[in-house]
Amino acid sequence: MSFLQKLGKSLMLPVTIMPLAALLKGIGYWIDPIGWGVNNPFAAFLILSGGVVIDYLPILFAIAVAIGMTDKKNASLSLAAVINYLMITKILSPEGISLISGLHISQVSIAFSETDNAFIGIMVGLIVAFCYKKFNQIEIPGPLSFFSGERFIPIISGMITLLFAGIFMYVWPMLYEAFIHFGTWMAGLGPISAGLYGFFNRLLIPTGLHHALNSVFWFNIAGINDIGRFWGTVSGGIKGVTGMYQAGFYPVMMFGLPAGALAIYQCASPDKKKKVGTLMFSAALASFLTGITEPLEFSFMFLAPSLYIAHAVMTGIMMFIAASFHWLAGFSFSAGLIDYILSFKAPFSYHANYLILLGVICGVLYYIVFRAMILHFNLMTPGRMKEEVSTKNSLASFQVWMRTNSKTPYMGKRLVASYCGRLDTMEAVDKLVLYACLRWNCKVLYEAGTGELVTNFKKWGYRDKLLKDPSSYINRSVDGPRITGYGIVIGDGDIKLEGMRMVRDFLYEIVGKTSDDTPIYRFNQIYDISFLLELDRFIFGRNADRLSSAIVAMFEFRKDSLLLEREANSKSKTNNTGRKVNRFLK
Repeated sequence: MSFLQKLGKSLMLPVTIMPLAALLKGIGYWIDPIGWGVNNPFAAFLILSGGVVIDYLPILFAIAVAIGMTDKKNASLSLAAVINYLMITKILSPEGISLISGLHISQVSIAFSETDNAFIGIMVGLIVAFCYKKFNQIEIPGPLSFFSGERFIPIISGMITLLFAGIFMYVWPMLYEAFIHFGTWMAGLGPISAGLYGFFNRLLIPTGLHHALNSVFWFNIAGINDIGRFWGTVSGGIKGVTGMYQAGFYPVMMFGLPAGALAIYQCASPDKKKKVGTLMFSAALASFLTGITEPLEFSFMFLAPSLYIAHAVMTGIMMFIAASFHWLAGFSFSAGLIDYILSFKAPFSYHANYLILLGVICGVLYYIVFRAMILHFNLMTPGRMKEEVSTKNSLASFQVWMRTNSKTPYMGKRLVASYCGRLDTMEAVDKLVLYACLRWNCKVLYEAGTGELVTNFKKWGYRDKLLKDPSSYINRSVDGPRITGYGIVIGDGDIKLEGMRMVRDFLYEIVGKTSDDTPIYRFNQIYDISFLLELDRFIFGRNADRLSSAIVAMFEFRKDSLLLEREANSKSKTNNTGRKVNRFLK
């Protein structure tokens, strides 16, 4: 369940921009419902603008999942996700399959016309995330060393994506055909078939296989062609029957899901209601006006799978009721207010006004079910997640280290205090860091890009407690311009590896001897058991929060050492000129 919740949180970023895109596309369609922009340049402008997000949502999902599942804002992840998505969709397109199989494009299975879907995007993102966690610290010897670390991720993820594409080429058509046969069988069950279709239509959206059922009931795969016949573009419609595979979506999309959004908003934590309310309102408005439900559905689909199943069941019930009472309306875009108004002019519209009554009932049902399930089962819907933002997601860790001290030669560079835990907010973490800073009279070097520490310290008036990036002192060109930014960027590449080497050398440094001449190593003076256990159990690719804190400290220690060395060299040169005595060397 935690995996699905993390996946759901990964999708929140593209989900947040979907409502606006849906509204733009829907308004454009309202202006020109016949030509879809052909007859009106402003409508074309709106449709094309909104379509950038809606039509390319799978590739946005690929990027979002790759970043979200690793908690790393890394360019190599985005690059790998984009390349792999474009590669797999190119291979699995009708043109690609035709070239690979040698079949004429007209003989290629219809399944491959629907491979640019959210499922493919999510799978690509998961592959990239998996490869990053497993191989981001790999070291390749010899002439190929350039491809070590993060540079290896696009390569290995591309190879796994190709393997997935090869398997998908055989599995996808079989699944697609199976659901076509299933839909054809359902078609003879009357209103029950409408109910079953509504249920499976929603349930299969995450996989992309709902297109197989759509082709059976909406188009001409099984001779039903419900959309074409309802609008009179195809002959054979029956008054009071045609439209039964569309009408039941109106109560759900116009009333049910917006009521569910209200329940999600009311169940959100008080401190998150404002943010959740904005998302839910815009998504509900898009669903009501245009019938585009993805912003709402993907906001809880993976976070609360049981709630999504309940949504699928209630959709099936609404479809069954609308078909049973012959309250029929159709759509050419989706089941929102725009198409509902337009459908009254269609030749096979039948008692469509009663869908408003059914919609009110549907809204009440959705609200009660959503609110009851969220509260009773403590479902992690938007605004109820314990960790909303990735930077506030993981464990927070810091350590207080003593610098080298001439009065206590063997007690210098010792670990004074440490913390590793999970607080409710990032601000609470930073307050704890500030307390430690004031308690032990020290300054702070933080891992840049991992939180809001600098912002908070400036806000609280403790800018002077922040340390600058020590990298300029560590580079060979130590006399060059100083880096003025606060904190140090560690990442997961060469810098982190170098930091780990420094930690290793630091811990095995001999700092003294016992009475029987046994060496005393640095780690013998560290009494943080959790830190030592973390070091003992460390495996590449896994998070090690205490080790990360130690790595940050090592770079500051190296800066200290280099400054002392520079001071010694400077005094030595001065002594050679006879102008100053080198007291440091004495």
